[in-house]
Amino acid sequence: MSDKHTWKPVELVLEGTIFLMMGLQVTSLIEDVNHNHEGFTLAIGGALGALALVVFIRAAFIVPVLWQLRRVFARSSRVKERLDDFRTAFAEADSDGSILSALPTGKRRERFARRTKRFYADYNYYNAQPLGKGAGVVLLWSGMRGAITLAAAQTLPVDTPHRSLLVLIAFIAATVSLLVQGLSLPAVISRFAPKRNVNALAAQEGRLVARLREVADAAVTDTPAPKRAQKRAQAQYAELLKARTEGFYDSEVLQRVLMRIDAEQLYRSLRREEQRSGGPAQIGAV
Repeated sequence: MSDKHTWKPVELVLEGTIFLMMGLQVTSLIEDVNHNHEGFTLAIGGALGALALVVFIRAAFIVPVLWQLRRVFARSSRVKERLDDFRTAFAEADSDGSILSALPTGKRRERFARRTKRFYADYNYYNAQPLGKGAGVVLLWSGMRGAITLAAAQTLPVDTPHRSLLVLIAFIAATVSLLVQGLSLPAVISRFAPKRNVNALAAQEGRLVARLREVADAAVTDTPAPKRAQKRAQAQYAELLKARTEGFYDSEVLQRVLMRIDAEQLYRSLRREEQRSGGPAQIGAV
């Protein structure tokens, strides 16, 4: 949580600085282009052409990726059917558990069980949130040009032929992209993005919170009271990292639970600071 609050302002300041520098130069760029190219119609045409080319190239990458994902999901469906049949047949043949208990234990068995669980988690994820044509439209339209485009244009050497024209094309392309694609992106997402199952996400979060609470309670069983809070947090962070590697939980759920643990840690730190100082703690002092 602290990393997010630290780097977001830094990102905002850097992007703002780039656009401020471009704003200070745009008048001289327009004058130079008008003088050397008899108007900046060429710059507008170049910027619109560059945007169209970028959208086309992005589509050329997205379409094959979505097609490949569809093929992988179809193949995974066939593998899942065979695994389900095998598990059903094995359960019927080993109703008393004698066969499973007789199998050798070790790293190979654990690795196979972990890979099987991960396969089912991936399959359930793609089945619940398939990337279809709607997701492709969102991916295509969200590829906006911005600060990176302007920063790259600024790196051109001063003696580059037609430098003013090239930098102005980058500025127009970034401005048009941010205005057109940026302002219309919410509507595109609302229209084409796959709908998320809010109830399923809430159920996932409830299961994960219960799992972390159980692990934390077990971790502090024989721990002295002054160290329980720290031990609980360590156990929760470790279990959350394990849950992330398993692939059973949505990234949004993992992020919300992580922010909740961070908030609890911050609250406890503030409480300790208040107890030591005898007054309200300052967040900046923690």
